[in-house]
Amino acid sequence: GITYSPSGNCITVSSWVSFSGTVQICATVTDANGCSSQQCINVNECCVPINLPPGTTQLIDPTFSTTTAFFNQTFLINGTMTIDNGATVTYQTCDLVMGPNALINIEPGSTLILFSTCGVLPDRPTHLFAGCNYMWRGIHIQPGGQLFSIGASTLQNGGSVLIEDADSAIVSIGGGNFTIEGTWFNKNHKSIAVTPYLPTHLGTIKNSVFTCRTLPAQCFSLDKNNFANNFSTTTLLPPHTAE
Repeated sequence: GITYSPSGNCITVSSWVSFSGTVQICATVTDANGCSSQQCINVNECCVPINLPPGTTQLIDPTFSTTTAFFNQTFLINGTMTIDNGATVTYQTCDLVMGPNALINIEPGSTLILFSTCGVLPDRPTHLFAGCNYMWRGIHIQPGGQLFSIGASTLQNGGSVLIEDADSAIVSIGGGNFTIEGTWFNKNHKSIAVTPYLPTHLGTIKNSVFTCRTLPAQCFSLDKNNFANNFSTTTLLPPHTAE
């Protein structure tokens, strides 16, 4: 069965029984006066798409604590990917296939770099997208963390990072910093969210597109007519299909 162990304000749930699809876990807290409150979360089974290319690296709750760089590879990520200990993780011209509710968490002092160069082989974007027809949670930048999403290009005004199918593609928490350039945000419920932060936020966005269309995973010119005339609008994945 399912076991749990409380620690302060947190509860760790373990010893899962086998299940398929989605299971809901609810926690009910009751205070000394008898007042109670309940919070529920949905937990999805691991996503394994049938069309993964050979050589795909499958990761479940991975943690990167040392600086690492990847080039022209495909990764399937289920659970929470954590970058900590001041590490820098770079994905250049890679596919990141994200499981339902998967999350990338950038801890303080750590950095995630998404980068590729269109017009130079293998001439395709770094692409983050849902693998099993259900949204992933997005990239969370903790205070002191950094995200660089840079689409360099030999094309006029080109872009080459494509982020799709996220509930909130980028979330800056407590001033977590981001530099966005040449990036396409497509079919996300929210593309960029910033939690309340008193000083001036240093995040920057340049030469990027926010849209909801059926796009191929390829390099694009940022000419608005390029996609407005050639690619039709579409709907979001669950749980935001009707929005």
